[in-house]
Amino acid sequence: MSEVRKFTKRLSKPGTAAEVRQSVSEAVRTTVDLVVSRLFYFF
Repeated sequence: MSEVRKFTKRLSKPGTAAEVRQSVSEAVRTTVDLVVSRLFYFF
């Protein structure tokens, strides 16, 4: 429970939420690119 509070507290700092969104966005984009390239490889 305290870990959730620490995470939530960090998100209240300016710019932190935007950094998290950016990181997640990049991770998703990389994963999608990888999956799509693998699909095209098999077809």
